[in-house]
Amino acid sequence: TVICSTQFICPVDLTTSPTPIASWSWNYGDNFIYTGQNPPCHKYSVPLQSPYTMSLIVTDQNSCADTAKLTVIVHATPRADFSWSISCEDGYMPLSSTSLQGDIAIDTCEWLFWIGAPSPVTDYNCNTTFHFPPGLHDVQLIVRDLNDCADTIVKTVVTDSLSKLVIYPGDTIICLGTSVDYHVSG
Repeated sequence: TVICSTQFICPVDLTTSPTPIASWSWNYGDNFIYTGQNPPCHKYSVPLQSPYTMSLIVTDQNSCADTAKLTVIVHATPRADFSWSISCEDGYMPLSSTSLQGDIAIDTCEWLFWIGAPSPVTDYNCNTTFHFPPGLHDVQLIVRDLNDCADTIVKTVVTDSLSKLVIYPGDTIICLGTSVDYHVSG
């Protein structure tokens, strides 16, 4: 069985026996032990020491025991992150994946830009640019590695609106050698 470090493993007891079962002993291979028929789901902790040997020992009322084993390979999941810079409404915002790989290289980056439409605009470059309207916008980055392990992050980015400046001269006739007062608003 192969899982990513952000996933849970949820074993199920499928034991059949003509004699009633008296006990179950589950060992997840990382010092987590459970005694009972229906074990809880389990997530392996960092630092990973994969592969793990998971075992179930079943003992019946006659003290006859049987053991089942399963090898569990746990791949470290990449950690999604990105950097961005405030942009003006007439420009493109640079977005760069600063994601950290797990135990193997990141294979794909998927950007989702939520700009008010019911569906996001997508981009599949790890480093990209995007033209946003002024305001706050949620940007989602999903990174996936060669083991098919994935991580997601959402950040709010800011696009600044351009100032609308209007200049009013104090006097409309300007002579050489004289000073002019301007009043600016916007």
